[in-house]
Amino acid sequence: MNPDCDPKWMGEAFARMYNSRFWWENLHLRVRDRRGRLQIKMSYAFPEVRRFKLNIIGELLKYDVDGINLDFLRHPPFLGYEDPLIEDFKREYGVSPLKLPEDDMRWLRFRARVMTCFMWDVRAMLDKAGEDRGRRLRISVRGDHRDYLRHGLDIQEWVRKGLIDHLIVSEHGLGGFTFPLKPFKRITESSGCELYFGEEAVCSGHDLTPEEDRLLAEGKISEKALHRRRLSLKEYCQRALKWHSEGADGIHIFNDPNNREVFLILGDIDKIKTYLKNEQKCASTSTSRS
Repeated sequence: MNPDCDPKWMGEAFARMYNSRFWWENLHLRVRDRRGRLQIKMSYAFPEVRRFKLNIIGELLKYDVDGINLDFLRHPPFLGYEDPLIEDFKREYGVSPLKLPEDDMRWLRFRARVMTCFMWDVRAMLDKAGEDRGRRLRISVRGDHRDYLRHGLDIQEWVRKGLIDHLIVSEHGLGGFTFPLKPFKRITESSGCELYFGEEAVCSGHDLTPEEDRLLAEGKISEKALHRRRLSLKEYCQRALKWHSEGADGIHIFNDPNNREVFLILGDIDKIKTYLKNEQKCASTSTSRS
């Protein structure tokens, strides 16, 4: 939902291609940190940014889609210390957020209202389109399990108000992470919102540069040469059983779009168990032979 590209890291030419014209023409609408320094990401504190994002969703709804996915791990945060937020907070609480700890819950929940209002607008757009098509259009969101409120996302409120249909809980970083899923199950149960564990396939390495991406696509370098490791099918399956035991309705996979084997197995618990049982048999046979 905020995939803006840093020209300093990716290069000016790539950034010109990747970032929207809106980004280049409105650099003043970006997130500001606590010291007032402009960051790379656009800030949803500004109505212009929210309207820009809603217009993109409106374009998508011209197609016969079943819903949309709002990926709030690409890339947080969505709000910072922008002047409109600071002034509104001062009017409501009589103190500047700059004088409070960064994790002050009044400030975090105050900022999150902006994103919740945005989600109400998204829900209204999909409901209107759904009425015209005679079915509910669904919304899924992917967010960080630990820092979602710091990023400006009040996920619990979205579930309570019925704004989303699928909650994908993940982590902003490399894959292989674990965290308790049951707290999120308590949030979603009896809500009608399905819960998914969000797997990040890449466990080591870094985001590819444009040059590395090109060389990898052309087969001129390997992932091993880039020191990138992905979750194995066995790891996917072992982890999936754990997440299902904690109440997950399914598994969401990121950064592994061509792994057909994973997609064919992970959607079926019986297939997962069969695969792991066969793996165990193979391992036992190899041990006995040696």
